[in-house]
Amino acid sequence: MKIKCLICKRLSTSLIRFCIGKAMVVCCLLAIILLSVQLSIAPVAASQLPAQPNAESSQIERSEANKAIALQFATDGWGTNASWQLTWNELVADDVVYHFNSSAEPVVGLEANKAFNAELFVGFPDLHQTIETMIAEGDEVVYRSTLKGTHTGDFLGIAATGKPVEINDFTLLRIADNKVVEW
Repeated sequence: MKIKCLICKRLSTSLIRFCIGKAMVVCCLLAIILLSVQLSIAPVAASQLPAQPNAESSQIERSEANKAIALQFATDGWGTNASWQLTWNELVADDVVYHFNSSAEPVVGLEANKAFNAELFVGFPDLHQTIETMIAEGDEVVYRSTLKGTHTGDFLGIAATGKPVEINDFTLLRIADNKVVEW
């Protein structure tokens, strides 16, 4: 059976000869449509094709999971929460490294980081954190927060002043195997 191409006006029984000419792509599409109609082949919808792993979607899923961990760490792990240490035991790696901006050396290890955090809340027992925005890409999560509290106890060798503080802060967390490993 011969098929007449609507674009190049040629008759052909072969897709190869059918698609020769300037309008090759259009002819190929028309040939497929015409052959599908003649052979009663139903077109396959994209939803019927086998699912292919999508690296981009798995990256997005990992980023979203890490944002959830970071949010739980920032809220349930905040020092004014009575059970913050239990949250840290669950979400923080034993060998975590904290790069505190007012210290030349990082704070290394879960227990050392918990002790440092406890000291912070001795100095500022009413310190409140508001998460303003959070962004994640892969294993890193960054959030901007506002910290407000009163300096009513010793912290980093500075005696209590009784003064209110308000700090704009950025925190960068690196998460591996569902644990904070660096910040």
